Amino acid sequence: MIQRKLIKMAPDYVGLARNFHVNPTSCKNPEHYQSYITYNSISDQHSGNGTTHILLETNSGKPTNILGYITLRASSFLMDDGEGHELGDGALEISELSVNQDFERQGIGAYLVRSAIVEAAELNSKCLGIKYVLVCADPAAEGFYSNSKLGFKRISDYYKMHTIPFENWNTGCIPMAIKLFI
Repeated sequence: MIQRKLIKMAPDYVGLARNFHVNPTSCKNPEHYQSYITYNSISDQHSGNGTTHILLETNSGKPTNILGYITLRASSFLMDDGEGHELGDGALEISELSVNQDFERQGIGAYLVRSAIVEAAELNSKCLGIKYVLVCADPAAEGFYSNSKLGFKRISDYYKMHTIPFENWNTGCIPMAIKLFI
């Protein structure tokens, strides 16, 4: 019996990660997402840079495919106060999201994002102040995040003085956010 479950990435699944391929027409840098799941997801978890969750397909309890993955980390929604200070609101950032090309257009990416939103709301109610869910979207994925089912908006469209933290690898992305209903 084929089942799907969302679990934390572990070294046991690195072999399956080698079979994870990203459709080159779905994003600007498919090699980044393919190598991230194989080579960086575990080290990022150990170093505290992010936790990767995989949607795993199993057949009779045996793992068969990684359908998609999402990496989450604590972040801040930054605002310039006009006096040279950055103020921040608590946020959960989707730092990585990808779907295996063999399983595209099946709602997997949207499921992973909705799971992150639910996780942010649960963390906010239990133990952390989280006001926003952020994503630094690959330009090719902006339409996916901004669709009516997910509702992310470009930060610059509704907050002129806000931004999110950037790293070297994501400087060409589109900063997007949704506010949790708290």
